[in-house]
Amino acid sequence: MAFRTKPIESAIATAIYPEAALAMGRLFIDETAPANREITYRIEFVNNSNRPTGQTITRSAFNRPVDIATPVITNAENHGRRVTLRWEFPRSVGEQPDYVIQFLLFRLDERTNEPILVTDDVVIRNNAVVEHSISFESPVINTLERYVITAVNFAGLQGPPSEVFEYNLIDNIPPRPVAGLNAQVSQEYWVNLGWNVSQDTDVIGYRVYRSTDMAEGFEPLLGEAILQRTEPNYQDTTVTGGVAYFYYVTAVDAMGNESIQGDIVMAQVEDWVIPPTPANLSAVFNPENGEVELSWEMEEFTPNFESFIIMRRREDTPTPGAYARVNMDHLRETSYSDRGEAGTGFVEGALYAYVLYSSSRAKNYSDTIAVRIEIPLLTPPEPPRGLTAINDNGHRVNVSWNASPSISTEHYMLYRKTSVEESFS
Repeated sequence: MAFRTKPIESAIATAIYPEAALAMGRLFIDETAPANREITYRIEFVNNSNRPTGQTITRSAFNRPVDIATPVITNAENHGRRVTLRWEFPRSVGEQPDYVIQFLLFRLDERTNEPILVTDDVVIRNNAVVEHSISFESPVINTLERYVITAVNFAGLQGPPSEVFEYNLIDNIPPRPVAGLNAQVSQEYWVNLGWNVSQDTDVIGYRVYRSTDMAEGFEPLLGEAILQRTEPNYQDTTVTGGVAYFYYVTAVDAMGNESIQGDIVMAQVEDWVIPPTPANLSAVFNPENGEVELSWEMEEFTPNFESFIIMRRREDTPTPGAYARVNMDHLRETSYSDRGEAGTGFVEGALYAYVLYSSSRAKNYSDTIAVRIEIPLLTPPEPPRGLTAINDNGHRVNVSWNASPSISTEHYMLYRKTSVEESFS
């Protein structure tokens, strides 16, 4: 045998595999040796004819019983059938070593309670550490497993087993992502989703997720419910026209493990719905800030509603122009303060008309409602200039002046007095 020329490897193999060493005649275990006494042994070598060669080895040893500590299993974890078990075992220190060189891991049979060796791998004891671990493939899954560990010394003797460690070994590997997802808009303006059937045999169904803004995240359409495994399709009848919807599907197995999201698809249903018409539009001028305060009512906001649109034009000019949009941003409130054209205010005495309607995301528009408002005259007009008075042959006085530059001037008031001391009247 090769180990005959490799004494170090032979000693290690003998310690790790004592049963094999016994069978090969390279190990002798004296189970009758008295304790706490010095015992002398002699080994006599023989040839192939079983005759002594004259070579002997004599050694003496004090048979002092050595206690082997009990391992303590601390925790376990698994990824599918791959289990990692951890335990603690004290280091061997002092004058009397424990000679522990390896550990044996057993699982207890569910029916017979018999210990079954978990792995043939040798778990060498590292005396430099207290914490030890081993990873192995479990022959079973989705069951309550019971494990024990024993320490084995150089002579092949096992110490007391650890306390039984129970571990609920469940399948925690999620299915593969769903593939082949596609989305189509039906004639009823619903979204039909379809995907490939999962190839994982333990998959029991699917979850459908939807979002209108991927930055805001996705929500499951059916809550915690799942679709059947053999029905890889779903019809979303809760969509609103003009809205872009994003979808992905996950697979769920019998243990509740859920796959990561697969492909994301987008669908958008055309919007033909006219949004409701606002009502009771009113306009009030606020003299404190010079703004026109608009307010109205909206009985219902449909899902496709996007914004109110306000239009304005001046009505008291010889040729009123086209309406100009007032609010450039989306407006969902039922009130608005208008600061006038380019925010410069309003012309006093001028007449303005407002038109209001609602818009959907697809730019469908409701009917319009309108209101007019005349801006009050709050500022006196500019006085006329160039006043002159001419005596017309003592019969009358012709008075004239230049027109006031204020366009809000409606008429003039003429005052006179007959002496310096008098007041104008």
